[in-house]
Parts: sequence; structure tokens; C-alpha cells
Amino acid sequence: MKKYDFVRVTEAVDEEMKDFVGAEGMIIQVDEHEYTKYPIEVCLFDKKLQAIIVDEGNLHFKESELEIIRRDE
Repeated sequence: MKKYDFVRVTEAVDEEMKDFVGAEGMIIQVDEHEYTKYPIEVCLFDKKLQAIIVDEGNLHFKESELEIIRRDE
């Protein structure tokens, strides 16, 4: 996965992230450091969920929690 890919949240390991499953967005940052547990920052299209991400301090995702989607589906 890379910056600007469109993605859907498919799963959430942490309980507080369960509300994000099914949400779609665009990757805006990928942390390349190998020690980073949650390297992918996503800007979600759902304004309410995106506001939660910002309020919580820019929550990030693991690659295993996301799938790439096409905009022409």
C-alpha cells in the first residue's frame, strides 16, 4: 500500500477501532520505520469518523486492517 491509495477498513484489532470497520478513505501517509506498529494514516471520507480520528490524535492503521478499493466499482 502506498500514499494516495483508496482503502476500506476491513478489521480492527483494538476495540475502540471497531466503529471504523467498513469505512473508506485515502492513505495520506505511510511511516516507513520498521518498528512502527500502526504505520498507515488514512483520511476517511465519512466526516464524523474522520473527526474522531483527529480528536484522538490522528489514529493510524496496520496494513492488515485495510484493503485497497477501486473508485470505479
